[in-house]
Amino acid sequence: MLAAYVDESGNSDLFTLSCLVADYQAWLWFELDWKQCLDEKNAQLLSTGRKPISRYHAADASSRVGEFEGWLPQEVAELFAKLLGVFRKHITNTVAYTLNLADFVAEFPNSADDPKKPCYGLLLKYLMIEIGNNILARENWQLVSIIHDRAKGYNQVLLDSFHSMVNDETFRYRERFSSITPMSWEHCIPLQPADILAYENFKEVERHYQNRDRRKSLTAILDLESTFGGKCVEIPRQGIREVKEMLDAAKKAKTYESS
Repeated sequence: MLAAYVDESGNSDLFTLSCLVADYQAWLWFELDWKQCLDEKNAQLLSTGRKPISRYHAADASSRVGEFEGWLPQEVAELFAKLLGVFRKHITNTVAYTLNLADFVAEFPNSADDPKKPCYGLLLKYLMIEIGNNILARENWQLVSIIHDRAKGYNQVLLDSFHSMVNDETFRYRERFSSITPMSWEHCIPLQPADILAYENFKEVERHYQNRDRRKSLTAILDLESTFGGKCVEIPRQGIREVKEMLDAAKKAKTYESS
């Protein structure tokens, strides 16, 4: 059994949905090692009269806000390096897709009020297809359980999208996905490393728009070639248009059949 932990990241311009995949046995040891890193850091913080952190939150750590307010850049980097050591010990694979929200609304104007809602559903389907084609295709026995960060207002669209895929007879791997479950980071430690990958993949796409160098943190992750693999894709405007054309064609076919 494989577990795929899904989280989102982005801003008002970009939306990223990312998943981090490993087998259940690997996640067991991954969780223990991750928790040990945080426990050691919290013990150090408490010994100097500072407040402990409840989790590693990538966006807050990067900007040194929230629970990371007052931290020095070097201190954040040192904790990240220790957490990176957990990735180094356990084999994981990540898949991430990003949409430009303005492009999406241009093709789907009815989504203007809340474009993230259909984006959640669409990108989950992309993630499932990619997991099938590039992970499940290697073996004929593995099943996948999806666990996503509880998203207020979006849990149902993720559930509906999941059922759409597992009920789609054209999806080759539909019987290999066993479940989808919303959880919170308070009760699910693997959503913390999933958060890191969602954030880093979002920032990787963002840097192309801002013409910046790749973040050192992502470079460090990508250097873990022996234990880490992944794929980060931005779906271009043309790709969004093709999705719309397929949906329109399917809708017309369904209308024709019913008439």
